[in-house]
Amino acid sequence: MSQQTEPTIESLQAELTKLRETNADLLRAKHERGEKIKALVAELDTSKASLTTAQATIHEMTVGLPLKELASESSATPGLWLSAFNAAFKAEMKDGRLVLLNQAGEPVQAKDGKEVTPEWSSLSKHLATSDDASLKELASITRISKASGGGAGSTGHSTSHQSAADAPQAPAKPAMSFGLRSTNR
Repeated sequence: MSQQTEPTIESLQAELTKLRETNADLLRAKHERGEKIKALVAELDTSKASLTTAQATIHEMTVGLPLKELASESSATPGLWLSAFNAAFKAEMKDGRLVLLNQAGEPVQAKDGKEVTPEWSSLSKHLATSDDASLKELASITRISKASGGGAGSTGHSTSHQSAADAPQAPAKPAMSFGLRSTNR
């Protein structure tokens, strides 16, 4: 039979020293990994912030600026027009082109079944012919015509379809005199 020998104090102290060194190595590795994890988390947060900024910039360039241009072209009050537009529609980039969607996320269709594009002519035509009550506010502030109304090239004659004889006559008013009054009364 084999006899078991009892460990000596020196061997136990050597083993304890070795275990303490191993424990110190493991704690040092744990600390290094913790620092590395903190650095990676900070880098991830920075990357997420950069991604969010880049996405916002891309959205502004591809959707925001074209909508602002459309608002300026479509209304005398672009800020109010954009507000009403955003309440009625969404605009998104799909397959490299700007598409109008309704609030349900479906492409906006005109009465004739054609897709309404984010252009003044298509959108103003859709707003003028739509029966949708939710579009009335937007339709009321959208230019129907790009005519300036300045009357350029006018001959000064009335272009009314009503003849001068049919026009209602205003009562004759006495001519007003300007200047100093005479003292002879």
